[in-house]
Amino acid sequence: QERFSRRGRGGGGGGRGGPNLGPGGFLVLGVVAAIAWLATGVVIVDEGERAAVFRFGEYQKNFAPGLHVHLPAPIETHEVLPSERQQETQIGINQGESLMLTGDENIVDVQFRVFWYYDGET
Repeated sequence: QERFSRRGRGGGGGGRGGPNLGPGGFLVLGVVAAIAWLATGVVIVDEGERAAVFRFGEYQKNFAPGLHVHLPAPIETHEVLPSERQQETQIGINQGESLMLTGDENIVDVQFRVFWYYDGET
């Protein structure tokens, strides 16, 4: 009898299932997750760069160098771009991308480079 009564009180051996977080633990996890989510809306822009901000993929504004805050992802996102140096885009450098089909269904081999400069004002 005594052996079975100890079992009912947890004295029968066996380990605990693991740590129990309880309501306080879930609250802490929720606060940490909220802080991490809000941190996606903080951007540091260095000198010589500009940040373009997009709301649901549509351009909204530019940020100059410094610390800036915008709405967190996925509502607003940002892309940091170098602004004080010449950029280059090459089209047709690889063989597969240089062949294009014209309107009259001829195939042409096109290779060109575009040099551009982003001033951050627009």
